[in-house]
Amino acid sequence: MRIKGVGQEVHPPLGERSEFAPESLHQSNFHQILKDAGERPAAGWDQLLSQVDKAAKKLVTQPSMETLRSYRAAVRDFLKEAISGSYRMKGESRWDRRGNRRIFCVVQKVNQALEELTAAVLQKNAKPMELMAKVDEIRGLLVDLYF
Repeated sequence: MRIKGVGQEVHPPLGERSEFAPESLHQSNFHQILKDAGERPAAGWDQLLSQVDKAAKKLVTQPSMETLRSYRAAVRDFLKEAISGSYRMKGESRWDRRGNRRIFCVVQKVNQALEELTAAVLQKNAKPMELMAKVDEIRGLLVDLYF
């Protein structure tokens, strides 16, 4: 039995490989379903993120327990939608290029930031700039989930 060398492989002519052309992949039903599923959450997430922004503005201008509750509810709704529609929010771990294990934990950071914001509002001496900074941090984490 003789083993072929690396350069001795026989490839089919280009005309015979046309059945695997990228054009045929773009027309497949699976590709269309996957594309639609990727676009669907974006519309709902835009609305949820705008609700978070409205609640954040109200919280910064009128820091009270009622506005804090509405802000937390808006963030909770956004996180619920993000977690239900995305596998990476469920604590998936991946290996990076260097072989290190990476675990996604953005949801935990959002919860921690919400707790810090709650403590600041409960102190009732929090400056609007401090509240705004914390709200900005939470929005940044939510945008990380969004993209």
